[in-house]
Formats: sequence, C-alpha cells, structure tokens
Amino acid sequence: MKKSVIRLKVNSGYQIVRKTKEVDLSTAFEILSSKQQKKYTEAVVYDDYAELVWHMVRCPYCGKETSLYEKENRGARRKFLSEEIAVKTGEQYSLLEKAEEHIVFHEEKQPAEIHICKKCRHSSEYSEDVSIITIIHDEKSINVFNVIRNMEDLLKVKWIDKISFDTIFPLCEKITFDFEKGKTFLFVTDKNEKVFSSKEVTQNIIDNRKSPIIDLISKSRRLKRSIKKEFTKRSEAYDFFYNECSFDRLLVFTRFGGFSKSFYEAAPYELTSYRIDGTFEESASQFNSLESAMQMLKESSLPDVKSVKRIFLDKQGLFFYIKECEKIYDVLNDVNLLCRVLTNENVYHILGKLHYCDGYICFYKDLCVREGKVNFCRFLLSHTFNLNQCAEKYCAKGKYMRERYMSELNVKEIVYGHYIVSGIKFFSVELPRMPEYIKDCSIGQFSFRNLITVDDFYIAGEKLNINVGWFDASVAVVIYQGEIVAAINVFERKILFVMTDKRMKENTPLYSAVKKWSEKYNLKFNYFE
Repeated sequence: MKKSVIRLKVNSGYQIVRKTKEVDLSTAFEILSSKQQKKYTEAVVYDDYAELVWHMVRCPYCGKETSLYEKENRGARRKFLSEEIAVKTGEQYSLLEKAEEHIVFHEEKQPAEIHICKKCRHSSEYSEDVSIITIIHDEKSINVFNVIRNMEDLLKVKWIDKISFDTIFPLCEKITFDFEKGKTFLFVTDKNEKVFSSKEVTQNIIDNRKSPIIDLISKSRRLKRSIKKEFTKRSEAYDFFYNECSFDRLLVFTRFGGFSKSFYEAAPYELTSYRIDGTFEESASQFNSLESAMQMLKESSLPDVKSVKRIFLDKQGLFFYIKECEKIYDVLNDVNLLCRVLTNENVYHILGKLHYCDGYICFYKDLCVREGKVNFCRFLLSHTFNLNQCAEKYCAKGKYMRERYMSELNVKEIVYGHYIVSGIKFFSVELPRMPEYIKDCSIGQFSFRNLITVDDFYIAGEKLNINVGWFDASVAVVIYQGEIVAAINVFERKILFVMTDKRMKENTPLYSAVKKWSEKYNLKFNYFE
C-alpha cells in the first residue's frame, strides 16, 4: 500500500471571521434598507460601489458560522438610511453626494468567553491558535500527530503520568491505529520519534479532555472525515453512520479488520458507546481478523460443515456468540435445526439473552427432552420472549421445584402467553427492516436512509430528541447537510407518522421531499389530513 500524508490546520478555539463583498450602489441601498441590514457591521461607500462588511463566529469543530451580532439583532430595530445618503435618481438608487464614507451599524464587540455552537452543541473558547494535524497512512497503521509547542500545550495532555520541566519542544502527541496488532495506542514523542510516554486505549475508556488529539478527533468534523477517508481506503466495509464516525468506532475498526459491514452492525456494543461489551472480551480476544475468527469456528464443537460456515460468513456478528451457539447445538444435536436457529431473524435476541442468562440452557434441555427437538425449536424461534419468561421462572426454582414446574408446564403458556420481557438489548439486535423495494436514495438536498440495527435507532433518537428505537414498524431517516432532520415510520405501504424535533410544516422543502419519497415507493402519506 502506498504511503499517504495529509496535513490539516484545525482551529483550537472559535474564531471571528471578517467577511466583505462589493456591490453596486443600487444593490447596496436595497440590502441596507431591508431587514438584512441587521447582520452587517458596516458599509464603506465609494464613488460607484459600496463594500459591505460583516463578522461571523466560526465553530472550530463543525465549521458552522453564525452572526457575531445574532443575539443583539433579535429585538433590534433597523437603522434607516437618511435621505442625505439615499437619493432616488429616476429608477436607480444611488449613494451620493453627502454620503458618509463609513456607515456603522454595530460597534466593535469583544469576543465572548465561551461560544456554544447551535449545530454541534460543542462549547469552545476564543482562540486564534491553530493546531497542525498530520495524518500518515502506511501499510500497517494510521498515525495522527498533533504538535505540542510549549509547556502549556503539554499540560493539556493529562493522560501522561509524569512531566519533566526540562523538556525540549516541540513534542508530538500521536495516536496510532495499528491494524497489524489490532490495537490503538497513544504516544508522546519528540521530533526524532523517541517515546516519552505511551498508553494503550484499545478497550480502555479515556476521557476526551485528557487527550487533546482524541478531543479533536471526537469533535472536529473536518478531521473525522479525513480520517474516515483513510480508513475506507483499507476496506469498503468501514462505512460510517451518516458520513460521521466516532472515536469508539475507530477503535473497533482497528481491532477487527477484514470483516463485512454486517459484522460491525451486529457487534455487541455497550449501550451508550461503540465499545465491545466487556462480557464478550473473552470471545473477542480470540480473533481480530476474519481468518482468526474462522479458525476459532473450526476449533469449536459446532459441526464443521459448509452450511454452518456459510451462515457465519453471511452473519458475521455470530462470531461473538460461538459459545452460545455451541450450547444451542448441544441441546438440538441436529445440523438442520441449528441452521434454522442461526438464520432466524430473532437469533441475536436468543443468543444475547443466553449470553447473559446461561442458566436458561438447563430449561432448554429439559423442555427439549419433554417436547422433542422439532417442537422445542419451533418454540424457540416463534415464541422467543414467552419461552425465555418461562425459563426465568424455571431458573428461579430449586431442583425439586424445577421438576414439578416442568411436569406442570402447559404449552399454551409458551404459545399464547403475553409477557413483557425485560433485559439488556444489544446494538447487535436487528429491528424491523424496510421492505427490499425501498432503497436508500436522495431527493433534492435530502438523503433517505433505512435504519437497520439498534445503534442506528439510538443515534437517530439522540439527534431528534425522541425515542425511535422500539417501533414495531420500519424506520427511515431524512438527512440534510449531514444532520438527521426527521424519521419516517412505515408499516404495510403506509407512512404512519413523520417524527421531527419540531412539527413539520406544509409547503416546506422537507415536506416536499418526504412527499416525493412516498410517491416514489407508492406509500400512503396523509400527514395533514
């Protein structure tokens, strides 16, 4: 693989940007006599044109710009141009004769202590400092460097245990995504790459505030997208959610390489991050590539047949659950029935629950003996939640009471029971998918993406401040300029409702796009009826 080097300048804090544009006098009069006047700082008038000046606050993380005078402008009245400045000559307006050279609309303003961005909600202090970030991508790793120029910068690197005050600057904080080892490391090095301090962060949780480079990767959209491009050079499976990536996901992609997209979608993440759940660490430590995962499958007690291998290659998230699959096979002892379980849409519900409640397997074995393999398999696949509720009751009893419970258990309790099943839901659990004929697409400036797994729903819910994660119908999201602006609930060729952080209004670009999307796939849509 050819080595690549990228250098970026990333602002350390928010900046105030001065902008100007030159317009003819007629246009200047039209602009400055309207409500648009409020956003301008001043106008500089010349003989045959005018220069309009305004100031914007630029977020260092997402790059969004907002008016420096936005708060002041909310209740401000327009400063009307006097007749001495605006003189109508025929059909053309002109800024002539007694016009002042400068027309000031806002006095010079000092930067605020803290700026909170409306778009990404990150807070930042005013700073003219710029961080020089270098990304070096070679065959074995991706390295991201941040220059440490002085002691003040070094003190911000809080994960270091000891700091020497006779240090010679400049230094570098470096993060290395090592694909060969499947690990991620933090380093502080000098210009000759001599290591002063190091820390492995593959699975260790580290506060962003303790590492400036991790904080920049987590917050700077421009930096994240540059790193994303380097990751996708290694594999098309490294496809991030809505053009974004989190630092946790980068750790997962580094640790497990060569898998398909289904693997990363179905990995058992912790509930509030993309880190692998700690209870799966023993299984996860045995493989970091598809080859090592297939070797682990071969060494397991599962049948070494093509049908089972094919299923694991198709649903690669199953590699995390090999032990649970062994237990299911031990109960069924039938390859065909095992394949039925592994290809079922509820397989991650079954294996995930068995992972946390391995005592269920005793109930499974006894029920299989009583009802037979085929009937037990039918209960497991068609009545998963009710069966597990019975398993909970069974596991809570002593040996004698278990035998009694099993002998008195009515099959109708499994088939027709209505239980509310509580417990941990993994991101690997798949939710109702869109019909195959509804594809990801773009309409105008809006993108439509179908949600697949719980992590998709979780992120969408966070963005819209609503819970879209537990619907019985399929959900697609609408994305505008990289942000989720709406979620669409679809059931049986009908849009049940459209969820946004604010009520969607008719005759808006968003409504028009959703309407066209519904017509494209022949979905019934009566939002305002």
